[in-house]
Amino acid sequence: MAYDRVITACDRAATAVATTPAGWRAVFHDETVRAQSILIELMSVLQTEHADADVAEMSRQLAALYRFTIDQLVRANVEKKAKHLGPARSTIEGLRDAWVVGVLGQ
Repeated sequence: MAYDRVITACDRAATAVATTPAGWRAVFHDETVRAQSILIELMSVLQTEHADADVAEMSRQLAALYRFTIDQLVRANVEKKAKHLGPARSTIEGLRDAWVVGVLGQ
């Protein structure tokens, strides 16, 4: 659900720019910050120092992907440009799809 919400935030921010309604900058800002907050929360529970080396490594790799995505969201928000939302969205979409297949078996 968290991944879906990040994807939705990226989509809403991109739509705000594309349709240019009054107040699009506020919507863009709110959605990119919301996505960042979700990713920061996800990072906070990663077990990068876990006793199991595989768990720790997977956590470090996820942290790197989350950092990359957060960087893209910050860049998009600062520049108010949707082009940075694409890499952020596709990264999280890939993680969500892997989760669905790997954990849920769908």
